Amino acid sequence: MEKIISNTLTLDATPEKVWSLLTEPGYVKQYMYNSDLVTNWQVGQPVIFKGDNQVFVKGVAVENKPYSLLSYTVFDPNANYTDEPWNYLTVTYKLEPVGNQTQLTITQGDYTKVQDGEKRYEDSAKAGGWSCILEKIRELV
Repeated sequence: MEKIISNTLTLDATPEKVWSLLTEPGYVKQYMYNSDLVTNWQVGQPVIFKGDNQVFVKGVAVENKPYSLLSYTVFDPNANYTDEPWNYLTVTYKLEPVGNQTQLTITQGDYTKVQDGEKRYEDSAKAGGWSCILEKIRELV
């Protein structure tokens, strides 16, 4: 059975506005721990979060359907895990219009397929998954 972290939040904004918050480096820096986002979001291209001359998270864009779905892989190069494609998790942003609002669901996983997955899943779940970041996104809206 898959192990996925999932958080959902309804925002008082259009899908276009939420999409901008999720994809534009200037916004991302405000809620993603002051990291600089480096990507063009084209499928197969790198997605990098960095700061202070250090890469915090790296991955590759997997899917890009503007205003509705965005996914990319993630790997912490500073952790003691094997840097192999099978050891990357996938983050997915799903945007759904709900009246004048947008429901944003962020998922991350599958933890059953990665090295030390149970511990990584438990650590992420204990930290609330993406709930802290979603609250920061709500503040930006």
